[in-house]
Amino acid sequence: MLLAELAHARSGDKSGSANIAVIVTRKADMRRVARALTPARIRKTLGLGPKQPVEVYPLARLGAFNIFLPDVLGGAPPYSLSYDVFGHYLASRILSLELK
Repeated sequence: MLLAELAHARSGDKSGSANIAVIVTRKADMRRVARALTPARIRKTLGLGPKQPVEVYPLARLGAFNIFLPDVLGGAPPYSLSYDVFGHYLASRILSLELK
C-alpha cells in the first residue's frame, strides 16, 4: 500500500529548502503513517544523501506531519509565481512511499 492511499500532501520551496505537509485522511492512520515517515525512509524515497537533514514534525491534533528539508534544492530555484514544481515533485515522491 502506498502512502497516497492514506494521505495527501501540500508543499512549498523557498531559498533552496522544501517544506511538505502530509495530511492523513483518517486520524486513525496517524501511527501507521508515522512509522513510515522516518528521516531515513524519506532520504531513500527522495534519493538524498545520508547527510541531508530531514526534519519530521507530527501534528497529531491536525492529523498531519510537517517535513522540512533544509537546502535540499542546492540553492534557490528559479523565480516563479505560478507553480511550485520543485516542492510538488518532492511531495509526490513522498506519497509514493510504500507502507509496511
